[in-house]
Amino acid sequence: GAPFIWVVVGLTLLAWLSGWERVAGFLFLLTVFVVAFFRDPDRKIKAGSHDLLSPADGRVLMVEPVEDPPYLKGKWQKISIFMSVFNAHINRIPINGTVRQIRYKTGRFLMGFSEKASWENEHNAVLIEDSTGRQVMMVQVVQTMMILVKRQLAAQLMVANQLGGNGESAGGGGEGAGYGGEGAGD
Repeated sequence: GAPFIWVVVGLTLLAWLSGWERVAGFLFLLTVFVVAFFRDPDRKIKAGSHDLLSPADGRVLMVEPVEDPPYLKGKWQKISIFMSVFNAHINRIPINGTVRQIRYKTGRFLMGFSEKASWENEHNAVLIEDSTGRQVMMVQVVQTMMILVKRQLAAQLMVANQLGGNGESAGGGGEGAGYGGEGAGD
């Protein structure tokens, strides 16, 4: 988010130095919004090594069992989280483990609360396996508002990466749809 922040800060200063108070005032408000949108607050998380954590700030829209979702086989638990523009747009690693698979898909830009958005929108699916063999797939979905601010999804994650979990940053992203394998979260 730093490039976006520096651009609006620079434009704000330029407008203010040019004597365009109204434009500078508008750009200042835009700067506050952009800084809030891209913030990455520290999290003090007290969780055990096998706890499953929420990968995103936001509102849980749905928790439901699913069978054979995209990229996966078997029974899974789907948890859909909607992030509004007021939530911190940073995704976090939900479990300690190893990245086993990453699937990136270009796609549409439907509204994030749409059920079809999970798999039709541009998204990044990251499968993580913990030391007990439990697997969690974190899916970062880009929504309509993100067209203007399209960001790379979890660029620093690579297959075979060892992840500390417990709230470690997984990069920017959109809505979250998490899948836990049979018995996940027990």
